[in-house]
Amino acid sequence: KMCEIQRHLIHHTSESLGLFIFLLRPGSITPKTRTTTTTMRFGLFISAALCGAIPATEAFSPSHQGGAANKQSLTYASSLSPSSHYDVDPSTRTTTSLNAASSATAATSASTAAKSAVDTRRRELLSRKGPYFALDRSSGKIEFGATARLVTELDQTNEDRSELIANWLKDEESFAMSIWQEDLIEKREDNVYRLQLMTLQFVTIELSPWVDLRMKTVQDSKGNPVFTLQSVQFDPNVQLLPGMRVSAESLGIVIEVAGQLRASPDGKGVTGSIAFQTTGNLPGPLRILPQGALKGASDSINETIVDFASKSFQTGAISNYQKYLKKQESVV
Repeated sequence: KMCEIQRHLIHHTSESLGLFIFLLRPGSITPKTRTTTTTMRFGLFISAALCGAIPATEAFSPSHQGGAANKQSLTYASSLSPSSHYDVDPSTRTTTSLNAASSATAATSASTAAKSAVDTRRRELLSRKGPYFALDRSSGKIEFGATARLVTELDQTNEDRSELIANWLKDEESFAMSIWQEDLIEKREDNVYRLQLMTLQFVTIELSPWVDLRMKTVQDSKGNPVFTLQSVQFDPNVQLLPGMRVSAESLGIVIEVAGQLRASPDGKGVTGSIAFQTTGNLPGPLRILPQGALKGASDSINETIVDFASKSFQTGAISNYQKYLKKQESVV
């Protein structure tokens, strides 16, 4: 019975004591006031520990006894809040901690699973060779794209420039700006760049897409730098028939881009692969077209993008590599 009364007194007295300390004006806390409040607080915690309202280890911890750990009156008032320190059932705090830990674990697992799915998809796209086409007549789903091999010679001399080229790969912004035509690429944020594509025609569907790529340099298993590309966002900017706009959602359009580049084995340039794929649902009228017509339209788009990407990188890589060399020479 006494413990029940004690718990009741602890709850209300601690609230009053916290309010009293909170209302003290700055500068009005004298050594005497601080000693009095600390003593009252320490007494409350001892009583609470004896009645089992809080663990004894909490009552005797330095942060509950005053001293150096409690320097401001607001800290006293906050620490005396019954909701945070005076749970009659200690299991409440344990359950809350377990729930928080469980949520954090679930979030980490989800993040790991998402990263694993992206890596698996990257490997699938980059493992292909040349154009890709798939059509499901029953659902109207169509997929097409291509994986292109890029080889760019940067140095005309017979010297091995592997180390120099590897260092350039680590200059992420300089290398990223080499990927696409200069006036059609824009840095959006750290390691994210927007590529504007040319207008593309797929039968009666017109697209003027842009794609945001995350581009960064990582290390392979041997410690060599590898420049990676991964699409993170896109807008197909679709038109179906002149003047009639259709949302990407209604056609289910998805644009994927992946790539990786590294110093070539001969130490004279850069080599690697870039892959892209467009997926969508054909509108009703297009589903009756022969597969040959649909594949021909997709091949035309593939060739346009691959040709543009290859020429853009060839021009951009040589230009930016020379700029990088001059920059290094000026530093030396």
